[in-house]
Amino acid sequence: MRNRIREQLFALRGWWTALARSVDHEAVIESVDNDGHLSASYLFMCVMSAGIAVTGLLVNSPAVIIGAMLISPLMAPIVRLGLGVATLDHERARGALGVLLAGMGFALVTAVSIVWMSPIRDLTPEIAARTHPNLFDLLIAVLSGLAGGYAMVRGRGGAIVGVAIATALMPPMAVVGYGLASSQWAVARGSLLLFTTNLVAIALSVTAITTWYGFSRRRVRHAVVWQTGLAFLLILPLTFPLWHSLLAISQQAQLVRSVRQSVAAVLGADQSRIISLQVGGGNKGKPTRVDLTLAARHYDRDADQRLRAAIDDVVDGPLDLRLSPIEEADLADSVLSNPVAALPVVAPPQPPHPAEVLLDNFPIPLAAHELDIEDRRMVLYVGKQTMDLAACRDIEAELHARFNDWSIRVAPPVQGLPEIPFAKGSAVLGITASETVDLIAWTLASWNVRSVRVFGFASSEGGGNARLAKQRAESVAQRLSEAGFESETVVAFRQPDQERGEIDAGRVAFRVALVTPLQQPAPEPVRSEGVSLPRDAALRELP
Repeated sequence: MRNRIREQLFALRGWWTALARSVDHEAVIESVDNDGHLSASYLFMCVMSAGIAVTGLLVNSPAVIIGAMLISPLMAPIVRLGLGVATLDHERARGALGVLLAGMGFALVTAVSIVWMSPIRDLTPEIAARTHPNLFDLLIAVLSGLAGGYAMVRGRGGAIVGVAIATALMPPMAVVGYGLASSQWAVARGSLLLFTTNLVAIALSVTAITTWYGFSRRRVRHAVVWQTGLAFLLILPLTFPLWHSLLAISQQAQLVRSVRQSVAAVLGADQSRIISLQVGGGNKGKPTRVDLTLAARHYDRDADQRLRAAIDDVVDGPLDLRLSPIEEADLADSVLSNPVAALPVVAPPQPPHPAEVLLDNFPIPLAAHELDIEDRRMVLYVGKQTMDLAACRDIEAELHARFNDWSIRVAPPVQGLPEIPFAKGSAVLGITASETVDLIAWTLASWNVRSVRVFGFASSEGGGNARLAKQRAESVAQRLSEAGFESETVVAFRQPDQERGEIDAGRVAFRVALVTPLQQPAPEPVRSEGVSLPRDAALRELP
């Protein structure tokens, strides 16, 4: 039995020796050294690739980003670095690392400069996709590095193109530049982790392949021990954030499924439709944020309470739920739920503009709308009196994301503005109060109202209540003035029967400020009789 095993090991060693001898080591080393050295053409291609990558990221164009991947020269010094580790040639590895750092520096400066000069700095989906690497990205980089190393050793250069696309070295570096230029440190940190993961995995994979093909010569055993220790030292610190990111993605996906199931269970799958659902937070003690906009045939206080309770049951820890329900009689006509079915069966000679298609099938009842395709302007006048202000603002944000080069305004129906809450004995605008004032400012701008009156209230507990009410009104007025509104303040302490009101509603009901318009809100347009307006600028009543 021992002799048989020994014969098999001897045969395996002979096969491996023949495999290593089938490669022209000197030619491969010379080619790798030539490609991975520092030169003016290398730095020029780094600048060009970074410029193309950051431009494609800003305009959210996958085709442009792939072009940047193909011309990126960063693979060459990384392969040389891996070969230097395999051959235990410290000079080669150190030189390759210097070339790599020089290219990264030029690419980073290029990306930062373009973002600084660009009028577009939105966080596009292509940018966001490179800010949360996980263990799958490490696996892709390892497999790509093995494929790239094999293609280099066996002289199959065409496979390097696929490796360049799979690992995408330059786009993450461009996202790092975007994050630095826009002061979005989380974006820069996440994309730098992705770049580092790709760099380390590719270099070590090339090291493994070149060691397998005998580039370590007779020092294979010593090289393998040294390389194993280096791989453990470099990859182990990366696995912790990558595993945490993968776990967070999995938890968010599970939470999205659970919320969808809760909506279907409470409101009925055929009686409701989710328009927008976003989840986030939930780490480092922060509450889990759920932003949910939905349309339902019937929605009342009981349904709201049951839905909130159901969502709270599927969330571990504190919950920050932002629920925006919309009553919609006919869900089948919603363009957000079934855009294909909403299109006409027979296409007209001139297909309608996407904005026209959206308005023709808009899921929210509108009193009227203005659409000027030539000037890229859209104004929507919401007709449902119970429409939530925050939901209107969210819909405007969605439209801005879809038509990012348009001027879009969503005018909510005239209704009472929300109360601005304050803490006990305080006139400082907290987080909730600041968000409420921002929502009020957005609503007033949508109504074309520029002057308001701010009422400051205070409960009857303690002393100095009139002064506190005045300070609260002034805090809100100052915030609105910074937003461009003219404000006058009114001290609303003490109110008639305030003691009775505090008994019935609690003292917290008087720790608020209220904003009322000083001019008549005009969210709906005035249409002149007998005047024929151009087609694109005409107002069309919706059924």
